[in-house]
Amino acid sequence: MMCGFIGLLKAQEKMLDLEEREEFKNRLNLIQHRGPDDKGYFEDEEIVLGFRRLSIIDINSGHQPFSYEDDRYWMVFNGEIYNYVELRESLQQKDVTFKTDSDTEVIIALFANKGVDAFQQLRGMFSILIWDKQSQCLYGGARDPFGIKPFYYKETEQGIYFASETKSLLSNKEQIEQQGLQDYLTFQYVPEPISMSQEVKRVEPGTYFIKQKDTPLTFHHYFKPNFSPVNKTENEWIDQIQSRLDDSVQKHMRSDVPVGSFLSGGIDSSIIVALAKRYHPDIKTFSVGFEQDGYSEIEVAKETADKLGVDNYSYIITPEEYVAKLPKIMWHMDDPLADPACVPLYFVAREAKKHVTVVLSGEGADELFGGYNIYHEPESLRVFDSIPPSSKRFISSSSKGVARRCKRQKLS
Repeated sequence: MMCGFIGLLKAQEKMLDLEEREEFKNRLNLIQHRGPDDKGYFEDEEIVLGFRRLSIIDINSGHQPFSYEDDRYWMVFNGEIYNYVELRESLQQKDVTFKTDSDTEVIIALFANKGVDAFQQLRGMFSILIWDKQSQCLYGGARDPFGIKPFYYKETEQGIYFASETKSLLSNKEQIEQQGLQDYLTFQYVPEPISMSQEVKRVEPGTYFIKQKDTPLTFHHYFKPNFSPVNKTENEWIDQIQSRLDDSVQKHMRSDVPVGSFLSGGIDSSIIVALAKRYHPDIKTFSVGFEQDGYSEIEVAKETADKLGVDNYSYIITPEEYVAKLPKIMWHMDDPLADPACVPLYFVAREAKKHVTVVLSGEGADELFGGYNIYHEPESLRVFDSIPPSSKRFISSSSKGVARRCKRQKLS
């Protein structure tokens, strides 16, 4: 899970009373599973910040909420910055000094020097919330470009709450977001910025927000990818992908705690493990499978591990376990996701936790390189190009009518 936070930007400038403080800490305790190693709390008349930490880098000095420049800045940060060493060296050349070896201090030092432009230089997975006491301004929602790390918020009478999970924000009076339900039934997930709750919203990937006194949240995109065509040969692309992937794995191995890797029978995780072994020869790998034939890749994973010369720990999921753990797995998922892989992912993570603190995986490769069958559907649908234009218009108008009637239908 890797850390979690909760924050409250107060509607009224006053310290929380005892009951309110206990309520805030109870909200924080709901995400204890994200950070079992440490917890922190900060409050002034304008803001409250709480944090649960999973220690990965600079175990002894990375306590959060993290203060900087004589307590002018206060920050909570969930995730990991993989280029923090390079950023640190760059700042040191500008006479910036550091008290810790953590990536947390690098983020806040970079922000103090560059402001919101700092977010563009971060390479990693992250959600960041920064309070500037001097300007009375909250900077946050700085979320990584691919939305790996979650960031939720909710406006209430007390003020604006921010959290790593909806569990810290939900009440017993939540109403289902009808658009979220419709999106889920259409796309099999709920796209940002909405959630399944009418009151809870999500910060979009690659964005940050600014909240000043008596002004609404204003969102800005710091990540604007350029999709212009690039003229390169196949070999040039292969060399570049190989170089980038190797560099990425190397930087992901930066850790002060044991690092392992998931290993399935696929090419994605196999490549990750092969590259990781260069920098961590004794890396441990983890695999899961099912008892039913055709639904287990454990043997292939073991064969791959043997060829790569790494240890492999495997676990067989029984049907009884699968059903028994479903409620807990669903509890960990803040919004519904029609992906059955979340179940074996839970079990392999549970197995890995017995041996390591951090794991690598091949997640995202199929999305990037078109590895799912659904990406080939345009090819199979080309047969419909032969349908006469008049028939296409009839089908289109009929479909729109059905869609409009469905949209008007009230969902209870």
